Amino acid sequence: MKILMQTPFSALNAFVIVLGLLTILQACADTREDPDSKSHDRWAPFRPPMGHWKGVGHGPTGESVQETEWNLVLNGTFLQCKSSSKARGDHHQDIGLISYDQSRKKYVYRAFHSEGFVNRYLVELSSDRRKIVFTSEAIENGPQGLKAMEVIEFKNGKLETTLKLASGVGPYEVCASRKLARVESERRD
Repeated sequence: MKILMQTPFSALNAFVIVLGLLTILQACADTREDPDSKSHDRWAPFRPPMGHWKGVGHGPTGESVQETEWNLVLNGTFLQCKSSSKARGDHHQDIGLISYDQSRKKYVYRAFHSEGFVNRYLVELSSDRRKIVFTSEAIENGPQGLKAMEVIEFKNGKLETTLKLASGVGPYEVCASRKLARVESERRD
């Protein structure tokens, strides 16, 4: 230990310097990579849908009662999305997490469905932040070539969603839609 302290530049000093530089570079990268770095609010584009929503949906099983909740979890690191749909003898549930992938500079949404599907979506945001588009990047436990797209829009204080599916190279076709109203007067941020 005395030898390391007596030498002007040791391996330990080099390690400490490199570790410090990596920490500084990561902090700078985190700030630049965040999509809303001006406000330092990574979740700014998703603030409008945060909270508890209820409404009616239409899909393959007919009309359904819908419920959705969007909340920040794990110290604000992820946005959790939970949904429930009840229709004639059918009860669908899903839960998912939205994260920000700094290396790709994209939001990624991973949704786990009660039917066993796991979808990984890339997220696109409209410039006015009134529309969010989730386009599947991968689907586990689904038919070969299945693609999914969910479009969420804010219209007149309502949350409207449309689920579209496509197989192979075919075009997307509407599978289900829903219209939801906020249950609470305040969002849970």
